Order: sequence, then structure tokens, then C-alpha cells
Amino acid sequence: MAGDVTRETERDEASRLLAAIRAHPRLDEAIRRSAQGAVELARAPSALTRLYRDYDTHMLMTLALAQHYAGGLTAGRLLGLCQEAGLGSRGRAETLVAQLQDRGGLVAVRARGDRRRHPLVPTPELLAFVHARLWVDVEAAAMVSTTAAAQAGAFEDQDFVAAYYRALTGAVRAAKTPLGALGGGLGPFSDRNGGLLILCDIVERLAALSPSEEVAVSAADWSRRFGVSLSHVRKLLRDAAAQDRVVWRPEARRLSLTAGHIEAMRGFFAYLYFGLTYVLGQAAR
Repeated sequence: MAGDVTRETERDEASRLLAAIRAHPRLDEAIRRSAQGAVELARAPSALTRLYRDYDTHMLMTLALAQHYAGGLTAGRLLGLCQEAGLGSRGRAETLVAQLQDRGGLVAVRARGDRRRHPLVPTPELLAFVHARLWVDVEAAAMVSTTAAAQAGAFEDQDFVAAYYRALTGAVRAAKTPLGALGGGLGPFSDRNGGLLILCDIVERLAALSPSEEVAVSAADWSRRFGVSLSHVRKLLRDAAAQDRVVWRPEARRLSLTAGHIEAMRGFFAYLYFGLTYVLGQAAR
């Protein structure tokens, strides 16, 4: 009985925190900071940059670090956690693990006393790459969450970083909303190669998150910068327009976000900052 009361209290507190973040006057500013950081990271001269194209990839890289700090990373454990989190198919996850190994993000080592096991170890490059992306979102979350603001400085402590990633593993398994379902709120921008980066580039350049604001767009420029074909970019924009997420005027090379998509995006980022705040709180215990 006492346990049920405690869980209900925790759910109530979580609902209030999420609602407070969603209604925070600086939420749009925080979203812009996250978008800016994503685009900046995509410019980084790293072999991993070309893999950083969509929501699932970003989360899989993050979960690789979480498994590493939570007791050891193997391909099987990572694929299992990705399936629990609803992040794409097993085949896609296996392909990405192989790509991370090929591009120097993960290395296989022999386990002591068991030659059959080959744990994967994140390289310093992957650690720095994922941590840089995380830090941007923590900075953004600090704009809308006092807990995130209070804990942001703790990321200079490697013990706290390890505690954060361990807490993240537990949070992923306990979450009622799978990470994969969360990304679905962004429509084609979440699951298409380059989609998340294209959306972040749009957000960064908008004067305000409003359907009345337009930006000049170049499908060819996005194709070059984010490593996807021109036809892929055009189809992404056509599909986003068909789903009433953008108003795209290809003849004028102008684009705006619809009111519905802006609200969906606010919901996505509010939940992201809520999740960060929760995990930060768990890590600090």
C-alpha cells in the first residue's frame, strides 16, 4: 500500500514537472539552443558525423555509453536495450553498431577469462562526440528546469557522468513512453536520414517559432551538408508538407513550419528536457 502511494506521488510530481517545462516561457529559446548545437555538431570534422543523421542514431550512440557505464557493453546488450526503447528494427541497430566499429566509435576487446565474449568499448572520439551533444541539451534543459540548472556544473566530474549514464539505462527501461515513440512526434524529420538535422537547421534560422515565419531553403545545400541525396531531401519535404508539418514553396525556395508541427515539436523537446531532468536527479542521489 505504501509503495502504491509513493509511486502515485512520484507520477503526480512527474506530471507537474512536465507541465511546468511545457509551459515555461523560455521553452522556445531552449529548443533553439538544442537545434543550434545539433547543427554545430554536424559540422564537426569527425568520421562519426556522417552517422549522426537521425533521432534513432543519436539515441543509439547515447545508449551505447549508457550500457558501457552500466556494467559493460556488448552488441547483444545494446541491441536488447534498443529494442526495449523501441528504436528501429534489430537489423538497423546491428548495421549501426557495425558502422560505429568501422568508423572508430566502438572497439571490440577480449573479456578476461572468457575468450568467447567480445565486449565493445567506446573510443575517446565517441565519448567526446556524444558528450558534446548531451551537454548542449543539458544547457537547453537548464533554461526550463531548475534541477537541470543546478546539476549542469556536475558534468565536469567524470564520476557524475558515469552515474548519469547508469541512471539513463534504468530510466529507459522504466519509461512508459518508449524513446522510439517519442521521436515519432516529429514525423518524417525523426526517422529519415538527415531529417532531424534539416529540422534543426530550419529552427535555428527562424526568427521565432511561429507559422508566420519563413526561411529561405536550399534542398541542394542540405543534401551537401548532411550527406543525403537531393531526391531524398525533396521527398522528405514533400512528405512533411503532405502531413501538414511544413508549408513548402519550392518555386520560391521558402518554407515555414505549421502551427501543428510547432506544437508537436514543443511537446517533443519538453519531454526530452523532462527526461534529462529526471535522470540528472537520479544521478545526483
